[in-house]
Amino acid sequence: MAGAYVFGHEVRSLQPCGSSTVYWAKPLDTEVSDRLRSHHAELTAEPNGRIYVVVTGWPTSEKTTGFAESYDAYFEISGVLEAAGGIPPDCELH
Repeated sequence: MAGAYVFGHEVRSLQPCGSSTVYWAKPLDTEVSDRLRSHHAELTAEPNGRIYVVVTGWPTSEKTTGFAESYDAYFEISGVLEAAGGIPPDCELH
C-alpha cells in the first residue's frame, strides 16, 4: 500500500493514495516501528509532518481504542518498502 504516513506524539496515521480512509498505523514489530520512525525523522522536520511510504500489511477489524479511536481502523504494517519526503502528484489524498 502506498500513502501518507504521519508520526507524532499522539498520532501514527496512514492514509492510502486515492482514499479518504485514515488508519492508525500499527507496526507488527519493533524493527518496522524503528524503520518508520527513522524515515520520518530523516524526511521531515515537523513532528506531525507527512511522508510518502509504500508498506506491506493489512487493515484489521479490531476496534480502535485510545489515541486511535478517531481513526477508521488499524492498519498492521509488516514491512516498509519505500519512503520519501514528498507526496507524489499521482498519490491523491481525499
